[in-house]
Amino acid sequence: MLNRKTVELLKTVSGLLLCIAVFLALSLSDVVRLYPGLEGIGNGAVKSTAQNSTVSISMSALVPGDALTEGMETDYSDQPTADVGLIDNGVALTINDTEYTLFTLEDFVALGGKLTTGRDGGVRTVEYEGVTYGTGTVRYEERMWDNMNGFQRLLLHVAGVLNYLMVLFLAALLCFVAMSVAQTARAQEKSVSGYLADKFTPRKIWKFITNNIIIVLIVLFSIAVAIHNPNFANESNIRNLLSNTAVRFIIALGVSGCLITRGTDLSAGRVAGFAACISAILLQRGDYSSRFYPDMPELPSSWCC
Repeated sequence: MLNRKTVELLKTVSGLLLCIAVFLALSLSDVVRLYPGLEGIGNGAVKSTAQNSTVSISMSALVPGDALTEGMETDYSDQPTADVGLIDNGVALTINDTEYTLFTLEDFVALGGKLTTGRDGGVRTVEYEGVTYGTGTVRYEERMWDNMNGFQRLLLHVAGVLNYLMVLFLAALLCFVAMSVAQTARAQEKSVSGYLADKFTPRKIWKFITNNIIIVLIVLFSIAVAIHNPNFANESNIRNLLSNTAVRFIIALGVSGCLITRGTDLSAGRVAGFAACISAILLQRGDYSSRFYPDMPELPSSWCC
């Protein structure tokens, strides 16, 4: 009785460890996508890399229209690097669903900003509450760690234990398999070696291969590609594969219920494509001249939260 409880406990623990490891790996892959500077860095070094690296931030900026003069210089990116603390002097404004930061012309020049110009060479402007502003961009360097949110920092903190979680999962899985085999052999009044000899006869092995030929071929092709190109099996590529299959995996879960009941469902791909089309239609800006539904009113922004 104790042995059976132990087997069930190992099964639960191994499944839980696998779920945690996959969740951390997928979440970490999203962080790596947002910060390419972390690509190719081992799990144990991503935190220190983020703390010692910088990222380039591009910010949409505004300057007062009365500070603009005809023929003025528009590109100040060659200015000496100024104190990034000047960013805090900006005032956040949202115009036509676009977020801007309003600077004085002096701060804009000190930050090395660049005004946006049209084909005629004039500075492009926008109006907000009857006031005209010139548009531009400001680029500055910020420590990668400071640019991350709390959840991303937490992921980098625990990234170092991801490999240990996988080792614990494999150890728990091996213990579960070994104890499960021993328990089954005891129930059939056989030795473990005798049970394994009956279980893995050439006929049963061949039957297993033919019943799972697709999975077997995928594993064989993966091994062959990994041998020919070692980058296929590295950590960054595995993260990329997990991230790309995450959404499709959710769709596959719905279809698998039909397949298990000896049915099929061909609508999953169509529904996913239809949802993408509807999302693109609803995400069009209200002032877009070629809207799909020109008479549709602009939806409240709170609906998208």
